Amino acid sequence: MVTSDVPGSERCSEPAHDACDWCAVSEYGIVANVAEVDRIFRLGAKAWLSGGTGGNGWDEFKWIATSRGGRIVEKWAPTWRFTNFRAAWIPEHLRERVYCQLLGMPGTRAAMEARAAELNAYADELRTKHPQRRAQQERL
Repeated sequence: MVTSDVPGSERCSEPAHDACDWCAVSEYGIVANVAEVDRIFRLGAKAWLSGGTGGNGWDEFKWIATSRGGRIVEKWAPTWRFTNFRAAWIPEHLRERVYCQLLGMPGTRAAMEARAAELNAYADELRTKHPQRRAQQERL
């Protein structure tokens, strides 16, 4: 069960989670498209930003998307592998797995649109600075 003071954003009402920001549940999140195929995600798949940065700034995030085999999977992937970041309504079956508080925002549509624009600019900057990044990593 969830409760909320802010429209579009709920908080887990479990007694053990009273002080826990990780339990924030929202109706809106950030979604992007896979711009570069890898072993898990298929090209063009819709991917939900589901988790934090792992201490690497915005260089990589945890993502949820449909795998090449058709299952919903979660994995860490670099930001530059995604394009067309945007705010979107989170489907009910994914809502508990998408944590907006990890981005330090309430999960409202306006906040998500602002952060998506920042992520678009950041990913474009990474691709511009390192256009051959994938080829360099494969040689290592």
